[in-house]
Amino acid sequence: MHVQMAVIVAWMSSLGLFAGKMCMLLLYYRIFSHVARTRREIYAAAVFTLPLLAGSFAFPILNAPEPGNPWRRDVRSMVEPYILARTTLAFGVLTLLMDVVIAYIPIPPLLKMKLSRKKKAAVIAIFLTGSM
Repeated sequence: MHVQMAVIVAWMSSLGLFAGKMCMLLLYYRIFSHVARTRREIYAAAVFTLPLLAGSFAFPILNAPEPGNPWRRDVRSMVEPYILARTTLAFGVLTLLMDVVIAYIPIPPLLKMKLSRKKKAAVIAIFLTGSM
């Protein structure tokens, strides 16, 4: 894979992950903002999601050649393999943790709703399915 394509794919995927997580948080804010604890959890999750946005802008900047220099031909010549593997692992762990946090946010307010257990379970299942 050419370096230009790798940079574009990394930029678009991290930007897409950030946008998806922020959409879920904005939906939760719209629904659950009347609960102070949930509102604080949404704010905290939004702050911890910002590294995804920062990474989406930092990766192309750090990997682009200086003006006047050509792009390298192969991704393997771009960085050391262990650095790329560690960065990818850290990015994946951060994304997974944010997914778990975002999936947890609506559960406490939903458990406080005055519904039968069957209906609560159904509503929680809908929210958890939507967060995947």
